[in-house]
Amino acid sequence: MSTSKYVSFDASPALPAFIRWPPPVSPVPLVPARSARRPGPCSAVFILFLALALVVGISTRPDLPSQRIASQLAVAADGPRQQILEVLATQFFRSIDASTLSSVRVDDIPTVLNDPYTHYLTPLDYQKLTDVELGQYVGVGVDVGAHNGSFRIDRVVPTSPAALAGVEVGDVVRAVDGVDVQSKTLEQTLALIRGPEGRNVQLAVQRSGVTTQFTMTRVTMREGMVLHELRAEHGHSVGLLSLLDFSEGVGKKARSAVREMIDAGAEGIVVDLRGNPGGWAVEALRVAEIFLPEGAPVLTERGAHIDVKTFSTRFRPEDITIPVALLVDHLTASSAEIVAGAMRDNGRAKLVGETTFGKGRIQDIVELDGGGALKFTYAEYLSPNGFALDGVGLTPDIAVHPEHTSVLDPSFNTAVETMFGISR
Repeated sequence: MSTSKYVSFDASPALPAFIRWPPPVSPVPLVPARSARRPGPCSAVFILFLALALVVGISTRPDLPSQRIASQLAVAADGPRQQILEVLATQFFRSIDASTLSSVRVDDIPTVLNDPYTHYLTPLDYQKLTDVELGQYVGVGVDVGAHNGSFRIDRVVPTSPAALAGVEVGDVVRAVDGVDVQSKTLEQTLALIRGPEGRNVQLAVQRSGVTTQFTMTRVTMREGMVLHELRAEHGHSVGLLSLLDFSEGVGKKARSAVREMIDAGAEGIVVDLRGNPGGWAVEALRVAEIFLPEGAPVLTERGAHIDVKTFSTRFRPEDITIPVALLVDHLTASSAEIVAGAMRDNGRAKLVGETTFGKGRIQDIVELDGGGALKFTYAEYLSPNGFALDGVGLTPDIAVHPEHTSVLDPSFNTAVETMFGISR
């Protein structure tokens, strides 16, 4: 059996996931993960992503469920199917009955398991999504999510080729370079959009019933974007911290931005998580640690094959006590919801905006023979107060519906009023 990697790859709010943090303690030996694609010094920057791998070692114990299931299956010798079945039998977040897997095809895994976050990644899909989670990939600057059988633009990165071409949030992708994506998976669709740097790609998107073609040139996208600025609102100096994702390095950038704004006179901080699809759990933890005291609970994970465990902040090198509010919307997902839930449940901030996406399942990824990988749900997580948000989302403390007001940014305005007790 090949090694297991603790990774995150948020292609979109529809498929956000994150690494286990900290890595679970395993009774079996730990060995370096295979990383033939990225040899040499590059591996040093991956931190936990390529640092450890778990030797699964399931073939030596006759009492393991995977072997009992395997004995009932007519498993083909070719391909990764046997490895996939073994992993699902021993690590999937719900217990799986043998009959559930008796005739499962690799392509049918999400349907059979009723889990859209569990599926096989081809070597190409795996490579591309790995690059995204490292905060760098070649593309046009869009997040695409699966919604009711179609692929929708959930975020357009500012100043990206997509933004400059006129692609908008809410556009539905119908084709890429003339290839109809209706029968494609999300990963396959993303693979079509991305490609060699400098090459053009054409997106056919539907907006208000009309299909429009956009031609863009792919560029290297470097995410982990943290934007910050000071604003004068209601007689107060307010820092706005916008986190576009939770890819590698966001926590460090966010801490630096907050310190800069406080040193410049910020009396309060508004953290904007709207449209944030999530990312690395370690980055969510680092962002929470900016505002929460040491030892504050951040999330609890539970699953059929793991012990229930609560993860808490580990250190707080800076003392930041000014008021904080968080902006959220229906695209705030995964690791962004971890931060939102932790801040609210610890009494540090109120949530302003819309109910969040509701992605409360945690994925792990196992690299398979042949270079592909299995992404699968190994646990679900709860907020510090024990709330299971998967499929439900976090309800804001103060609901704001932008379409019902003429204020330029009503959520931000409401957040400032909330922090300083300002009455309209």
